[in-house]
Formats: sequence, structure tokens, C-alpha cells
Amino acid sequence: MQFAGKLYLAGNVKDSRKLRYRLKKGKLLHGIYVIALSEGRDELDIYHCALFRQSFFRKNPRRVVGLADSHEEAVELVVQIVQDIFSKTGEYKIKSYLEKQFKNK
Repeated sequence: MQFAGKLYLAGNVKDSRKLRYRLKKGKLLHGIYVIALSEGRDELDIYHCALFRQSFFRKNPRRVVGLADSHEEAVELVVQIVQDIFSKTGEYKIKSYLEKQFKNK
């Protein structure tokens, strides 16, 4: 699992460093949703953190751009991210904009 340099946080998510550590170690977290770059498409995916305990996700890590404390907050955060990208670039090229966050890290 790789985290963006600037991580988007929603709701009551405060200590992202502690959450990142726990996610990488496969600890069980309740109610945390991960927003990641989609594989292949120019979209964002929302995953419940429990999915990252599966071997598939350990073998196929995701690039995380945001964390939320509920699915509803995660959806709102995705909207915020897309609006932020559009206001900065004038385009909806989500993946190319957010991939820069990983290169600059």
C-alpha cells in the first residue's frame, strides 16, 4: 500500500499517520474507508479497510489518496477531490494529477 504525499482526510479522521501504520500492518479497523486510484481507469475507488487484509491486496497494492470514517464521507471526499482537481487544472484528469503526489513523495 502506497500513500500519497498529500492525503485527503474526511470526517473525524485526524491522525492519518497512525491509520497508515495500522493499514500497512493489516490491523482490523472499524468504519475506515480508503480512497485509492483505480487500476487502469481514470477514476477513484472506495474500499472498506477490511479488504486490505486479503492476500489479493497484499500482492496488488493500491495507491491511497484519501481516508474517511464512513462510506458516506468517502463519497463526499471523492466529490471534493474531483472538484479540487477541476478547479486547479480545468480538467477531469484525476489519475495524472494525483500520480504526481506519489512521484513527489
